Amino acid sequence: MKPQKTAHLSESKGNAQELPDIENRTVGFLDILGFKDKISTVNLAELAHKYERLIVQTDAANRPVGEFSDHPRLFPNHPIGSPYCHRFIFSDSIILISLDDSEESSLKLVIYFWRLMQTMLATGFLPRGAISFGDMYINSDHQIFLGTALTEAAVLEGLQEWSGACLHPSLTEKFPNVQSLPMITKYDVPLKNQSQEELYTVNWRFNLIVENGTGSLFLDNDDPRVLRKKENFLAYAKLMRKKGAYIKNENQLPVELRSCWIGGKEPPFPHGDEY
Repeated sequence: MKPQKTAHLSESKGNAQELPDIENRTVGFLDILGFKDKISTVNLAELAHKYERLIVQTDAANRPVGEFSDHPRLFPNHPIGSPYCHRFIFSDSIILISLDDSEESSLKLVIYFWRLMQTMLATGFLPRGAISFGDMYINSDHQIFLGTALTEAAVLEGLQEWSGACLHPSLTEKFPNVQSLPMITKYDVPLKNQSQEELYTVNWRFNLIVENGTGSLFLDNDDPRVLRKKENFLAYAKLMRKKGAYIKNENQLPVELRSCWIGGKEPPFPHGDEY
């Protein structure tokens, strides 16, 4: 009997010139709260349809469109139809990676991250996330993403005890101007170890109008862990509204910052609760 052939994996002996390029990037990491429970309790076809609709809507928000080309824009030189950042999806995790290491690319990613959070809330998904800056290895052909920036963002996302998002200090130290964006604000972020840490947060409540109120975005649940997240979510929303959640003169705003309306009626309509 002839011996069977076996697979042989040899150790690479390439020189240093064959090592991949490592570059600095801004990286956003978003996770959907309760997604695993939805997989086991919701009809999969319905969930897939709902999730697919979210992805289609968020894809449209990741690029300027021609119909608003004559309106004020934050990035007037950005090509129509070209994405603001790279986006990759793995089950309920969404990864955003800036196009390069510039401040402008970082600002574009942060603004898209904010709009993505609002779109997730509008379609019934509760987001939690973080944004970081640092070294990354990216091989989109083989779907390989490694680096400090992604690790920091994913770890910081998992520490938070709410539906919300914050910025890792690596980002604000590298690009201080990010702090001046209207949807970025400091807050004592609630953590799972029952402590708080003052960080810059992505204010999803900024320019968000919900016909049935912000409270309607978080479904009722008797699980104490879910209740804590909801309490922290609503406490943040209430404070942001008290500070001023909207910008007047909507038509004069850059299109990237205009209001997100969630409801069954044709906007405009009033916000539905105190949050």
